[in-house]
Amino acid sequence: MRSAPGISHKIWTCRFLTALLLWGGFPTSMLGQSRSFDRPHSATEDWSLPWTALTIAPDGSWGVATEDYSHQAITGAIANCKRMYKKEIGCGYQTRLTQAGWSLALRCGDENIIVAEKILAEAVQTADVREKILRQDYRPDMPTCMHVLTVDPQGITTRLNFETSWSASAIRPALVSYRVEK
Repeated sequence: MRSAPGISHKIWTCRFLTALLLWGGFPTSMLGQSRSFDRPHSATEDWSLPWTALTIAPDGSWGVATEDYSHQAITGAIANCKRMYKKEIGCGYQTRLTQAGWSLALRCGDENIIVAEKILAEAVQTADVREKILRQDYRPDMPTCMHVLTVDPQGITTRLNFETSWSASAIRPALVSYRVEK
């Protein structure tokens, strides 16, 4: 016995779309929002907050952009980086994306460390951990890290002088003492 024409197609389409939505593979740009797949999302997260992207090139050139959609922020950050970098490729080889969070960039000789976290203290701690791992496992002779820039939750960038070492930067000691007092 054959089913009515088009019914099996409708059932297959419904099953397929349900599987995509459950798996999380549905193109969110079609839904009018962008998602980051590299971190978990809570049910209470506010999707209306803008995204901030920070990208850095191998030579330390950087770009920042804050936009309503993540792909626009990444595109803008790469474009801003290219204005500094002046080469065809390289910008975007390291990129961090956050929604209403803090971003930090450090330069340790020819190594870059960029982090993005919701809370400034967590961003500082993540940068410290990455620096320690680089020194222990990969670059024991790595030069002192310099704090290059900080991006706040509104996307405002504070660019620091390359003379400011990470250990002497204004953010790190204040947070270290804050953590100790807790």
